[in-house]
Amino acid sequence: MITNMGLKKLGFSEDDYVLQDDGDGVYIAKWNSGSSQPTKTQIETAHAQWQTEQDAKAYVRARSDAYPSVADFMEAYTEKEIGSSSTKWDAYVTAYNKVRSDNPKP
Repeated sequence: MITNMGLKKLGFSEDDYVLQDDGDGVYIAKWNSGSSQPTKTQIETAHAQWQTEQDAKAYVRARSDAYPSVADFMEAYTEKEIGSSSTKWDAYVTAYNKVRSDNPKP
């Protein structure tokens, strides 16, 4: 299948082409680039590479959404360093480590 991501992975921008789908699948309706138009196989291969890269980074996206906020960090750190209690810091570290263990690197 021809995709924007496959074409972008090959180094083209959306100014270089116009994709269209009339119900029989996506095709390149207009080619504006000065470079030669890639084949469907080249685009599909590039899309598969892009997808593999995205899948490998899934844990990063999952972690970033689940980590405690910077505000939580600052409050916990401040309490630990300035105050006499490390209760919030301990809770922050526990939450942080849980995110890492729930979303391990591949």
